[in-house]
Amino acid sequence: MTNDTNQPTADNPDLTETFKELLKNSDVTGIEDVIKKLNMMADAKRKAEYSVVYEEFQERVAALGFANVQDFIVAIEAQGIIKPSRTQRRKVKIRYRDPENMKDTWTGRGKQPNWLQAHIANGRSIEEFEVKDAEESESETESQAKA
Repeated sequence: MTNDTNQPTADNPDLTETFKELLKNSDVTGIEDVIKKLNMMADAKRKAEYSVVYEEFQERVAALGFANVQDFIVAIEAQGIIKPSRTQRRKVKIRYRDPENMKDTWTGRGKQPNWLQAHIANGRSIEEFEVKDAEESESETESQAKA
């Protein structure tokens, strides 16, 4: 990084005091506008710094023989150097289904769904809604066929 002219030095005293003097007589809206503009300037500077770092990184990746950064990331994930960013979530089996509305299902994890709470409140047993293994494998086959 290079020295900024905005950094405090012997020739340029602490900017906090300078800003205090400049903003002393400003209203809240004026101060908020200054803050907004400063944040925009910081974002632009940050973006420029990221671009420089990314360009340097692309050059180093190319020097290693990769076509692009994505290929490099895939290779280091395969080597176990970093954890893969795209982890597959394991599908959880359906344990309960509403026979009146087959789309209403529950895996048994988390809060009981409203449809099941309503049936239980009406005196039915949770066991009545348990999915049998054969029925479950049919629904999994259907969902896999759709994919």
